Amino acid sequence: APPTGEGAKPLSPGQEEAGETAGRLVEAAARLVLEQVARGDDAEATAGGPSSAAAAQNTLADALESGSSSLEASSWVATRLAAHLGLPAETSRLCTGLGEGRRGAAETRRLVTVLQAHLPVAEASALRRSVLAAATAAATTASTAEGGASVGDVGVLALVPAVLLPSQAPLPRMNGAESNDGGADWSFAPKLLQSACRCASKEHLMAAEPLALEALEALLVASPQGEVEVLLRNFRDTFEPVLEGGSGGGALDAHAARGAARCWAAAAGALLRRGGFAAAAEVLLKVLLAALERDGAPVAPFVPVAFQVMMPPRFDGGEGSALAKLPPLALQQLSLTVLPTLVGAAKHRAAAGGGGIRGASDRAALESAVTLLCALPAEVLCADCPEELRWCALTGLKCLKEDSVDAVFCVQVLQLVVRAAQRKSAWLEDDLSSVVPPLLGACATHPVPLVRLGCLQVLQLLIEESQGHMLPFKKQIEISTRKAVEDRKREVRLIA
Repeated sequence: APPTGEGAKPLSPGQEEAGETAGRLVEAAARLVLEQVARGDDAEATAGGPSSAAAAQNTLADALESGSSSLEASSWVATRLAAHLGLPAETSRLCTGLGEGRRGAAETRRLVTVLQAHLPVAEASALRRSVLAAATAAATTASTAEGGASVGDVGVLALVPAVLLPSQAPLPRMNGAESNDGGADWSFAPKLLQSACRCASKEHLMAAEPLALEALEALLVASPQGEVEVLLRNFRDTFEPVLEGGSGGGALDAHAARGAARCWAAAAGALLRRGGFAAAAEVLLKVLLAALERDGAPVAPFVPVAFQVMMPPRFDGGEGSALAKLPPLALQQLSLTVLPTLVGAAKHRAAAGGGGIRGASDRAALESAVTLLCALPAEVLCADCPEELRWCALTGLKCLKEDSVDAVFCVQVLQLVVRAAQRKSAWLEDDLSSVVPPLLGACATHPVPLVRLGCLQVLQLLIEESQGHMLPFKKQIEISTRKAVEDRKREVRLIA
């Protein structure tokens, strides 16, 4: 970067040549990223790995984050990289395809976050302004368009958390306006919140739903306290009639009901994450719980996937809340206030069904309780909620043989049993006759490989700790494992 300030020496010819070379490298790197983004998902992404575009963006972010160059040089590189990526003038170009299901939202968000941290203050502020304006415009257009309309630009919603959450600098003055909150104007927030919620509720925007929910959460977490009250009022006016049974007296379609439930849970989770709004979050959650207790409530079948917004399922071998969205204190609060209501509602449904739970609406309370139990750290789960754990695990195991049961719920039930077995919970030994048969039936026949794998893992733990109590099941175990060793999935064959 050319030296500045009084008495600064001019660059030597070698330094000027190095600067030109660096500039060409930055331009080539930006061009490569944009070409990969325009190309879309490749074979790597289709196979479950990161796409070439995601890998390129991660590499650039790594270089900016871990570089040993001076602040001036990092700022120089960030300025040129942003310009060659079309930022801030063409923000949506970097997000091409994200709103239509292309993988790589996290990598794009990370690159913009790192760029923003290294840009000069004025340029970072312009980037934030551009992202928020583009996200508001794109979400408004897409959410009010017909199903066949182009919705490509809605992918810019992926950048809303990047520009709102990590920045410690004052938020930008939108359109040159000023407010009494540290110079930041939040007039854009209500419109962006409404548009993001509509995007999460439209059938033709299903691929953009995760981005819309993340934008909604970022708004509620980052907003000043006074603005949160305004946003919540607006939010309740929009969704409370829907959650209570319908909209304008008309029937509520499934996508609108699902979107309303998930937006409602996203708002409650955001309030719990930011702190200071526990009472408001509790009010929101009570509305979801009330829907579970009403027969025929249109949102009731979608309450479990709403809870998964607050507590995303994790199947990577980690325990409880190691990387949970909600802080441990919030999870503990939910285990004391929400869990008893969920388990009580599930038991009521089970009693009404003669001991069994059939149908998505009847299972909704049980599935929601299982999601909450899985989000708790294992030691808290087994020490503080043993009765809830036992009942939900045993009742959930009965559902493994039903083809209509959601696979995520099945795996989470197995997670609960695995954690109980690892902690040597006494109830497992007492209830082997209720635990083992469902596992033997599903380990070789369930259509989802992860469920088959989980059943075998539980059986292995039970056998290792059974001290002979599994001998009555020996013949049945041999028959089931003989089938499982011929499974089409290698991981299942190995554990069998």
